[in-house]
Amino acid sequence: MKMYLMDKVWAVEEGEYSDYHIVGVFSTKENAQIVADLFNGSVVEWPLDPGIEELNAGLQRFQVFMYRDGSAEVESLQRSSYAFPVKSESEQNQVIRSIRLQKGNKSWIVPIVWAKDKKHAVKIANERRVQLIAHGKWPEDEKLKERLGK
Repeated sequence: MKMYLMDKVWAVEEGEYSDYHIVGVFSTKENAQIVADLFNGSVVEWPLDPGIEELNAGLQRFQVFMYRDGSAEVESLQRSSYAFPVKSESEQNQVIRSIRLQKGNKSWIVPIVWAKDKKHAVKIANERRVQLIAHGKWPEDEKLKERLGK
């Protein structure tokens, strides 16, 4: 029996909506691709033991709705499996992709973060907000409206 020291696996997924299912989970991307090609599925990378280190450190998941001006609303996602990190996409990329306009045409980001409490979650989201603005990745609301044709 082979012993693997790995931090990720590759799953083969097939189907959509109610037909969606996992065909198998593999130790290498190459093995997953062989099976995906056979069934016309797709290969997805998953981390092993996602969130265990954070949970053991006493952290929780929070969703923060942070506006460009720094005001925020926070939701605890402690009991939501939808917020649990499974995919290997970095949280930073999730934040950058999520800049959008909401009611009132104010832009916001909606990061999901590991934090000790709501106050800590807002602090983490605010650090990301400041970085996005400083690097020019979060346009002012008026420019975002123009880009989106609003």
